Amino acid sequence: MERRFRVIEKTIKIFVTDINSYLEQLKTATSAEATVGSDISDYYASQSNLHEVNKYEAAQRHLANKLYKDYTLFVQQRVLSPLESLLNMFQGPHKLIQKLT
Repeated sequence: MERRFRVIEKTIKIFVTDINSYLEQLKTATSAEATVGSDISDYYASQSNLHEVNKYEAAQRHLANKLYKDYTLFVQQRVLSPLESLLNMFQGPHKLIQKLT
């Protein structure tokens, strides 16, 4: 029983670490896409019809500034916080197991 308990706890910790790593990589990718949008806009700045280029740059900025932040907040509230709470609940049984051994 104790072994399964520790395996579950370890799995949750790894999952939390993986989620944080994913969010960090997503932040890097989103930032890079925003930079690409800006660079494309700068490259085509001398042309007269920039409607599509400006739309692309605005979309990338919106992804980087608004949607990424909303998404990370959602993941924090709906995934990471409950997992952290679950990990905190593991402390009680740990103390009980230590007393028994």
